[in-house]
Amino acid sequence: MPPDQVDAWRAEMEREEEPPTFAVFPCNWDAVQIFYRAASFGLWHRAGMDAVPVNLNDTSVLNIMSMMDRENDLELFDQVMTIGQVAAPALRN
Repeated sequence: MPPDQVDAWRAEMEREEEPPTFAVFPCNWDAVQIFYRAASFGLWHRAGMDAVPVNLNDTSVLNIMSMMDRENDLELFDQVMTIGQVAAPALRN
């Protein structure tokens, strides 16, 4: 490999890209944290031959909420499941 290509490759490898960021209202912070935990462990209901995500597994979400001492917070559960419903189509693409 020519030296100029090696230098270009090294520069590209060393460049760190900023991860995408987004704003979260404080009232939604707990729901986003629970969603992230459930989604990062792959706790999705899946459908079809391709096993595409449909929504978060509600039992798993309730278990995570229980670990956070929030098991009786139905409003929080609804927030998490709504985030899952919105995120699932994006994961199908």
